[in-house]
Amino acid sequence: MKILLMALLLSWNHPNPSNVTGYNLYYKLENPEPFVYMDTTIETEYEVDLDTDYTYFFAVTAFNYFGESKYSKTLKVKYVNGKWKRWELKPCVGALYLLLLNEKEEE
Repeated sequence: MKILLMALLLSWNHPNPSNVTGYNLYYKLENPEPFVYMDTTIETEYEVDLDTDYTYFFAVTAFNYFGESKYSKTLKVKYVNGKWKRWELKPCVGALYLLLLNEKEEE
């Protein structure tokens, strides 16, 4: 059985990056399920391989010494007709953007 994986670059910005220590990334496969922690980074982008059979929801938070921010906009990503489509679902401070990098096939 072949699984088609697409490497995607999640990229975001913050209105005041000088106050940020790092970012936490979250995802979920169903809405309205709670988000699941994915990883932490100090960069404002993150590459992830996704199985094209699922719909994904992503959010990012910023953190510093005083705590963690609220979630960014929720980004819905679904593979449709040979390419990824995205929808921003929940308006909030911050933004999460999606850039397609490449396609990989795994056995």
